[in-house]
Amino acid sequence: MDVWCRFRQKSDILPQIVAEIFPILVSIATQMLQTPPSASQEIPTMLHLILKTYKTSIVINLSANQQSSESLVPWGQLLFAVVNLQIPKEVVPVNEEERERSEWWKTKKWAYGILCRLFHRSVSLTTHRPSSD
Repeated sequence: MDVWCRFRQKSDILPQIVAEIFPILVSIATQMLQTPPSASQEIPTMLHLILKTYKTSIVINLSANQQSSESLVPWGQLLFAVVNLQIPKEVVPVNEEERERSEWWKTKKWAYGILCRLFHRSVSLTTHRPSSD
């Protein structure tokens, strides 16, 4: 409990982690997408975890680093690549309930969720800025 409280009190830790680690994560995820989808679950599981990590980091606040084009562009490209990824029928289960538990579909769902969050955050920031009129 003490460690968690100390971590939460140091607000500079998460932005530093994001700035150092997230460029590596987006690069790894982008490279994984170069492999055609297969029945193997390693790649979609890793992508799912990377996207989950990213979304968790933006839920409360977008750090200055995450707001920069150097961060938003590669993450945006990755998210759209995941959303647009054509998954062969033979890779996902035919049964709808089983398909929803498939790692490829979970990965797509997280990508859509992050894009939605970023869009809402962006709209919120632009609509709540004081006007210069």
